[in-house]
Amino acid sequence: MLANRFVAEFMGQTDFIQGIVTPSGIATEIGPLIQPVSLPPGSPVEVALRADDVSFRPDPAGSTQVAARYYRGATNLYALRLPSGRIVHSLQAHTLQLDPGAWVQATAEPGHPLAYFPAENQTAPDIQDGAA
Repeated sequence: MLANRFVAEFMGQTDFIQGIVTPSGIATEIGPLIQPVSLPPGSPVEVALRADDVSFRPDPAGSTQVAARYYRGATNLYALRLPSGRIVHSLQAHTLQLDPGAWVQATAEPGHPLAYFPAENQTAPDIQDGAA
């Protein structure tokens, strides 16, 4: 685990989303992160995400909107606007081509525990029931 958010920001392109600790991990607006957490349930946290940790699928009824797509050769880097208005990035194969404005359902699929940090000066985020 990284020492703090300041250190995480130096580890490359990192986005942060709010979450709340649950008995099984962290509930976020892009779904649950099932992982060990050393803070008590109910604690607000920020979770560090890299573009390869975020996945999505096209979904006209989704809650996340494509804000931008950047062609990177073999990949596209997508900027996704979450329901909260926060932007997270997702690295996808160049064969997936969605235009800005498209609706998607975003999820975190890191395959490893993510770094998280106690949220400073904020209350617990409004996470929908079922996200945990």
